[in-house]
Amino acid sequence: MKLTTLCYIEQNDNYLMLHRVKKENDLNHDKWIGVGGKFEPDETPEECLLREVKEETGLTLLSYRARGIITFISDEWETEYMYLYTASEFEGEMTECDEGELVWVPKAEVEDLKLWEGDTIFLRLLRECDSFFSLKVRYEGERLAESKVIVHCTKTRSETVMNQNDSIYGNHRPQLEATMRDLSDRIELLRKDMKQQNGMDPIEHILARIKSEESMREKCRRNHLPETTESALWEIHDAIGLRIVCAFLDDVYAIRDYLAGFGDITIIQEKDYIRNAKPNGYRSYHMILQMENGYYAEIQLRTISMDTWAALEHHLKYKKKIGGNEKLIVEELKRCADELASTDVSIQTIRNMIFEEEP
Repeated sequence: MKLTTLCYIEQNDNYLMLHRVKKENDLNHDKWIGVGGKFEPDETPEECLLREVKEETGLTLLSYRARGIITFISDEWETEYMYLYTASEFEGEMTECDEGELVWVPKAEVEDLKLWEGDTIFLRLLRECDSFFSLKVRYEGERLAESKVIVHCTKTRSETVMNQNDSIYGNHRPQLEATMRDLSDRIELLRKDMKQQNGMDPIEHILARIKSEESMREKCRRNHLPETTESALWEIHDAIGLRIVCAFLDDVYAIRDYLAGFGDITIIQEKDYIRNAKPNGYRSYHMILQMENGYYAEIQLRTISMDTWAALEHHLKYKKKIGGNEKLIVEELKRCADELASTDVSIQTIRNMIFEEEP
């Protein structure tokens, strides 16, 4: 049995993440994790925590908080008990780590990194739980086969047990579909007005959907939520989804402003991944909207080139076995994303020049 510690150091709503790319024969190779490591003989969890943080980052923790204990079961590696901590007070200068690259990552973007599947569960528990928790995860190879919270957080939810044959949306599906049509109709009205104004269709295509039963149930499990109507409609915010693909960058922001102008729509969250691309090169404009009837909708706005790139990256992310050199593919995708972004800007500039009013 192996004993370890792991610490997520916090600063300005960021976590200090370690991208494990330097150490040979590393079980965590190319994964993003917190800072920590194995106990040395006769160490307490706290002594291990302080030593590992100092060795890997050069920082000295001034305070820390025990958040949980994780039990890892695997068909390939020995059982591991990991003591999980967070810390926000420290001193010293950060140094290079000989096991990987240390990067401050916004908390909202951590789960977009290449993580162990089980890590997403305890990261969510860190975000939502104030109390100490115990989590058990079982792996088959690198695949998460099972997870169970042994001691859950004190935050309560109404957890109505549902039969797997029941719709996870209960009797709400007609209202969800009506809300989706309403949003689509509003976009089509703007599309018609913009086309009349400048003679060009601002939208290449729109995809609107209600998330499938299977996908919603899987997302509930992935986020460690009960498979209930409450979870599907109020905890998860993408039961309704619209992807709007535009020809030009300015059209993306025009549609964003149009949606923001409705008095009966509340913007719950916005993420501009166009001006602030994800580390892998992903670009898109995301909005979570709440309609007057209480239902949520996720809106994704992107250009044609962004949509093409995202489709290819999706195949890489979810394909079980990669035939070619995965590291090279990831690097090439990032290079292409940057080149496509530059092209989008150039195309927008040319369009502006064409429609420039004569003096």
